[in-house]
Amino acid sequence: MNKPLINLIIACGQNGEIGLGGGLPWEGEYAEDREWYTSQTLDNIRVGTRGAIMNFTADRPSVLVSSSNEMPDHCLGVYNWHELTPDHILNDIKASFPQYSIYIVGGVEWYEASAHVADRILLTRIAKDFDHDRKVDLDLILANRKLESSKVASTHGEVTFETWVEPG
Repeated sequence: MNKPLINLIIACGQNGEIGLGGGLPWEGEYAEDREWYTSQTLDNIRVGTRGAIMNFTADRPSVLVSSSNEMPDHCLGVYNWHELTPDHILNDIKASFPQYSIYIVGGVEWYEASAHVADRILLTRIAKDFDHDRKVDLDLILANRKLESSKVASTHGEVTFETWVEPG
């Protein structure tokens, strides 16, 4: 059995675009990306903001990070990430659910604040510009990481699945 990891999973356009009107800027355009996300996070714990958790299969195991302590019915827990550090939150979840890998699933501020805690970053990079209202700083998220693997999607040549890890 593999050791459970803390992963950050993200998809973005070539300039870091990840959101438009509460959804993905490319919504419905890349089934292979959706399948990749689902296969990676299935039977694991997803940790993200309300929008990230509710937009993607809200009935799956998840923990909400929020600026409030309001917990939706389906969540396993809620953490106020303005009161606790990402390190504290993710290590506490890992201790509470040691048999599961953890997937950081968004939003922008949570991605950027918690990226340094992740053991791996799973990045779907789409080589296109998208209209957007939300984008991430990929330089910040990938800081001090090295590319471990890269695979072009079989259905769309502009989609690449990358795995980034800590060097060494």
